[in-house]
Amino acid sequence: MDRYIQVETILTYYEQQYISTGKHLLYLNEKFIGNVTFGDEQYAYNGLQNFDTEDKQQIGAFLSELIIPRQPDLALAFGFGLQQDEALFFCEVIMNVGLYEIWLNGANVAVLCQDPKCNWRQLSGTSLTASVLREITHRIENYYDQF
Repeated sequence: MDRYIQVETILTYYEQQYISTGKHLLYLNEKFIGNVTFGDEQYAYNGLQNFDTEDKQQIGAFLSELIIPRQPDLALAFGFGLQQDEALFFCEVIMNVGLYEIWLNGANVAVLCQDPKCNWRQLSGTSLTASVLREITHRIENYYDQF
């Protein structure tokens, strides 16, 4: 698809493990656009008025193959769509003790940190442009501000 859709799957904790409830919340960039619920061997789409049947089928196909990872093994992470020139990338930030691993379209491209004065520094990886670095660090700061 030519637009980045974030999926948040609602999980329930049962018999010492997290399992999918079959309900998925969908966001376009950071705006809630609807939800998809799996039941009776088919998907029910709520919202998504701006999506045609083919788009909905693509979303359903993606969700049908979605595997929920074991939760205790997950690092704290979040992702978002990142527009650069004419291209749209999926940017994922994985937070480890004081470090932020930056992944673009599934490739680890950089490691960021903040110095004692809270200035952002790139420790390693591909040199990010100033605008991309600003966008990523802004998203990290906004992510923490919501808690």
